[in-house]
Amino acid sequence: MLEKGRIGNYQLFLLVLFIILPTAILFVPAVTTAVAQEGGWLATALASGVGMVIASLFGAYFRFFPEQNLLEISSMALGKWLGRIVGLGYIWFLFQTNAIIIREFGEFLTTAVMPETPLSVFIISITLLSAWAVYQGLEVIGRMNEFVFPLLTLATLIVIVLVLREAEFSRLSPLTVFNWKSLLAASMIPASWMGEIVLVTLFIPFVYQAQKSWPWMVAGIMVVGAFLLAITMAAIVVFGHAEASRLMFPTYSLARIISISNIIERMESLVMAVWVAGVFLKITIWFYALVLLTAQTFGLKTYKPLILPYAFAQIALSFWLFKNITGLFQFISTTWPVYSISTFEVGIPLLILVIALIRRRGREGSAKNQA
Repeated sequence: MLEKGRIGNYQLFLLVLFIILPTAILFVPAVTTAVAQEGGWLATALASGVGMVIASLFGAYFRFFPEQNLLEISSMALGKWLGRIVGLGYIWFLFQTNAIIIREFGEFLTTAVMPETPLSVFIISITLLSAWAVYQGLEVIGRMNEFVFPLLTLATLIVIVLVLREAEFSRLSPLTVFNWKSLLAASMIPASWMGEIVLVTLFIPFVYQAQKSWPWMVAGIMVVGAFLLAITMAAIVVFGHAEASRLMFPTYSLARIISISNIIERMESLVMAVWVAGVFLKITIWFYALVLLTAQTFGLKTYKPLILPYAFAQIALSFWLFKNITGLFQFISTTWPVYSISTFEVGIPLLILVIALIRRRGREGSAKNQA
């Protein structure tokens, strides 16, 4: 075993949240309202339904194969070499996705908070800090999640409650005016973030009572959906869908407009601090999954020698992927949903699960015949 640490189902629930939420809460209001306009909030609600279906798919992994992760299950279903090819594919997916998350972090800080600071400062510092956290192992990451989650919840609630005085609920138009094609297209964008829950299939052997994990995973998706729905609705009723779609970071803009009697102001500093902690955990979880999967795919005895090389490689890739923030937004709102859902988040896991269950039943049937 490459990892001796174990986590409970509550910590798995928090993993689901931090795998998805920290970057989604910042970008989803803008990208959904850009496509679905005033229906952006409904697109987010539809995406939550898709996310629960995906969570049920991965819940089947925990139920039927509680002692094997995705790589081991794929090797059992497809054979050693095809299973290893699947492992290589997911290594690329984790590597690329974490580089995108790192770039999202850097672009937010340089665009909205500290435009005079070089992008490289934020990218290098967060990646090396995450590398240190990966060295500490899964249990430490789980405990950090438990500490940050209440802060993230409190900061989000504070922002939503304090901006209600600026809200015009008439901006939530009746359902009859929605373009359903645009609505479905917009829902696939947050659904692709929900699909990032595929990461939990790499942690199955490290979860106590994994066969009872499905409700916790669904609960995690429901909480993520509630966060995204609340913040998207807040952006629409405060700014209007047209302005919300033009803002790069509507969530941050909501925090900036808070001003109550010239006493409660500058709430964006609080939001930024909590968000940085959340993104740090998200990058750490993806980073940890990357080195763990690489070590398993190539049969290494430990993943720790991989941490620093991967850290520098992710830094390099995060710069190379996009020329600017416009390219980043275009990718996550057009290419990413199709690319991620159709292959790594749903397509391949569903195929592996079906083949694995068929082979399992075949072996069970053979054993009964021999008996």
